[in-house]
Amino acid sequence: LPPINGIDEAYLVIIKARDFVRNLLVSEDGNLRSHIFEENVRAFLGTDNPVNKSITETLSNADSATRFPVLNNGITVVSPDVRVQGSNLHLENFQIVNGCQTSNMLYQNKDKLDDSIMVGLKVVETQNENVFSDLVRATNSQTKIEETQFLSLRPIVKRIEAYFNTYEGQDGRLYFERRDRQYVGRDIPVIRTFSVNIAAKCVASMFLRRPDLAYRYPKRMYELFSEEIFSDNTKEVVFYASCLSLYRLHLLVASADIPQNMRKFKWHILVLVGAIVAGKKIPKLNSRSMESYCQKIIRAFAKSGSSVVDP
Repeated sequence: LPPINGIDEAYLVIIKARDFVRNLLVSEDGNLRSHIFEENVRAFLGTDNPVNKSITETLSNADSATRFPVLNNGITVVSPDVRVQGSNLHLENFQIVNGCQTSNMLYQNKDKLDDSIMVGLKVVETQNENVFSDLVRATNSQTKIEETQFLSLRPIVKRIEAYFNTYEGQDGRLYFERRDRQYVGRDIPVIRTFSVNIAAKCVASMFLRRPDLAYRYPKRMYELFSEEIFSDNTKEVVFYASCLSLYRLHLLVASADIPQNMRKFKWHILVLVGAIVAGKKIPKLNSRSMESYCQKIIRAFAKSGSSVVDP
């Protein structure tokens, strides 16, 4: 493509689907390189997803398989270093920012691929983070994506995911779902997983004391508080402490220690829990004192009682 502002190089490519799988998707041990989808706003939705089923049907039919590059929207690959040698492109540290479903289905159906099946690629070289985020947003706007899913691109959200992972092996281990359906198929209890949206509601309820917005008016909650909640200076611990509190509440309801009908008041209960356990005066989300405030909550709920277990 001709020069584009903010982009070093860009190419439109038609490649044999078999070569795409072999050279970009599969590692030396033959497994799918799952890390190349880290910047995708959605994880793989599974083979039973209607769109993904359709891809399998297309690849299974000899006539429709050859039409794959015009039936499919293609795949967008972004790399900070693209080198051209003859007719070959060499990519370093690349990410597939759009086309996660197509890529996974090509991998699932790799035995059906022959030289007649092609796939379209858009290869972009850029080191500009703003341009990178724009590419993710633009290329994923063709299908229905919730606006809150784009929060996964923010640095704080990636740090929150890393913070949750520091509790690996502990009884209070929770999983932060930065990307939609990130932990599907990994034998992780749903009750332990928290999406970006639910985590934001936890923080808004417990630390901003707006359970009314979390409960009834989430859109208004994001309008008023998204910049504060997802500020680069917000302490990651606020997400873990509030999610851990909600997790314990869910367990207590599941074990009938708390009446089932109390679950509808969960966002309001989080306000009371924070005040009772850590104090009525709540520090700023980005303050040093917030760390010690949250640790009081985490210490209170880090270990479950003998009667409180995952249902």
